Amino acid sequence: AGGTFPEAELTIIRALTAGNRDAALAAALENGLLIERDGMKKPGREGRELTPKLERLGLTAPWE
Repeated sequence: AGGTFPEAELTIIRALTAGNRDAALAAALENGLLIERDGMKKPGREGRELTPKLERLGLTAPWE
């Protein structure tokens, strides 16, 4: 599926392009791309895979 993004990633991308980092973080948490552990938020496997995709789009992951 070259060039397509799962819906969860699209939600994050839409929020970031709208300048809404908080919504992007919330979407990442809701969809399991960002994991909260011991009071700290860190990207899970899917979040780590999304980071370079966002960079190619000129966006910064909301957890960076």
